[in-house]
Amino acid sequence: MDWARGEGKLDKTKLKLKLKLIQNTGKPTVPESRRASIDIFLKAAGYLDCAVRHVLPHLPPALRGDLPVDLAEGVLRALCLQALGQGVEIQLGLAIDSTKATLAVKRRLACEMVKCWQQAQDNITNLPLANCWGEKHQLFVKWKYIEAKNCIVELETVDDNIRPIELRSSPWCDHIKNMKIAYAYIMLFCKHIFPCAWLHLVLRETRDTHLST
Repeated sequence: MDWARGEGKLDKTKLKLKLKLIQNTGKPTVPESRRASIDIFLKAAGYLDCAVRHVLPHLPPALRGDLPVDLAEGVLRALCLQALGQGVEIQLGLAIDSTKATLAVKRRLACEMVKCWQQAQDNITNLPLANCWGEKHQLFVKWKYIEAKNCIVELETVDDNIRPIELRSSPWCDHIKNMKIAYAYIMLFCKHIFPCAWLHLVLRETRDTHLST
């Protein structure tokens, strides 16, 4: 009995400490979390752009030809533009929720979102992605492009002072999902693409230097 009472007191103490910690730290607000998501998407797009501009061009042709189609330049560019498009989408959600953002600002963000998804679709449409993941990726990009165009149409038909239900920002769970997607982009290229590519390049150059001497 004494042991059970001790366990009960310990649980109550832990609960009080947790509540106190939550009160002291506080949870981030939804706008702060959305801005964090935007920053992560921009970082992911930067890594992907670096892979396309600075990693792939320095790979030997033989090694570049051995890369799977999922790591083709078109796919990497599409992923980069996808990250930018999803970041702009969250920015548009913030603008829609803001009473200070004008309709012109919302339309400009919507046009940027359409441009990102259109370029992503152009980069991925003609690639031979025969696997299930590739086909789903192509369909996802196509769907987001159509959705972005519909968003512009809706913005063209509303007043500056009216906030349509269809244009409300995504719920909280969608922003958590977006952050996970962006982190996946970053971790994929930090852990696998960059180290593998540069390691092969360094080893090949070392071997060629050794053979020439």
